[in-house]
Amino acid sequence: MTIVLLLVAPSFAADEAPFDRVQRALSSRDPVACETVEALSPTPAATLLQVVDTVEMPPWAPMIAADCLLRHYPNEVRSHLDAWVTKTEFAGFGRLTLNHLDTLPLEIAVPVAKLAITGADPELARKFVRASTKPELRAVTE
Repeated sequence: MTIVLLLVAPSFAADEAPFDRVQRALSSRDPVACETVEALSPTPAATLLQVVDTVEMPPWAPMIAADCLLRHYPNEVRSHLDAWVTKTEFAGFGRLTLNHLDTLPLEIAVPVAKLAITGADPELARKFVRASTKPELRAVTE
């Protein structure tokens, strides 16, 4: 008796737009690595930001896109980080940004932390900043 096992990877139409490919990959119930998603677009930072700005369902798609942006493209989305930590309508992205403070370059993390402690949820921001492993970030609350 022979058993044949077929592994099926997500397939994308050749003429499918990069945004559509990225959105579909991020909408999967199975976790997708940032590197995999980024490879689906010739302009990954712009495409991921478009997902953050326009996709509502499933709710995890824009959050994963934002996570990838924070991990790999913080310089490209610097101005968006300010809004994420100061505007209540971006509370989820703001909390995600606070989670990434220790991994962001200091030249981005410190100004974002300063905005966050006067932003949408200052108490939460102070909690994250005080818990930082970086003294430069902790100094923001002193």
